[in-house]
Amino acid sequence: EPKVAAKPTAKTAVEPKKESKAPEPEPEPAKLEKKEEKVEEEAADDGNAFRPGDYVKARYHRDNSVSEAIILYRKGGREGADQEIYDVSWDQPEEGEQITSVLVNRIQLIRRGKKGTPEYDNVPLKPGDLVWALYLEDQKWYDAVLEKIDESGKTPMYTVKWDDPDPDTHSTLVRRDVKLRLRTW
Repeated sequence: EPKVAAKPTAKTAVEPKKESKAPEPEPEPAKLEKKEEKVEEEAADDGNAFRPGDYVKARYHRDNSVSEAIILYRKGGREGADQEIYDVSWDQPEEGEQITSVLVNRIQLIRRGKKGTPEYDNVPLKPGDLVWALYLEDQKWYDAVLEKIDESGKTPMYTVKWDDPDPDTHSTLVRRDVKLRLRTW
């Protein structure tokens, strides 16, 4: 016996009720001007220049890949020209190349750093960063996590927790014995 298709049922579309919204009040002229001034100030701040602490994407010179980094300082070149050079600290650097010089036209701003951030003289580190640290017993580099930075003394000290804690779980080292492996901030 042949099957008969079911008769389609008529459905009536129900339009949702339209809620009447009161028009939003226009911003007060004084507040609007301040907001515009702040945006213009940020944009015109250093012209198109980068400043220390800016978070950027930059091209790595060896393989032309794009990676995230932090601007450390303006290194040289003619300001405002394509020859302007910045030193950057990669978020995930190679062990032997923690800092790289990059031409300005190979850098793209992700977000501005804090205004007034001083130039960095080394790769910036914060607790939680994954690092390579020098194990003083055998003078070899091993994976670790930076747990604490103590800047209370004359020389800042860096406490690391080893990934493989055999036999020690923690060591306190000077800055030259700690290299960034992966920035976590």
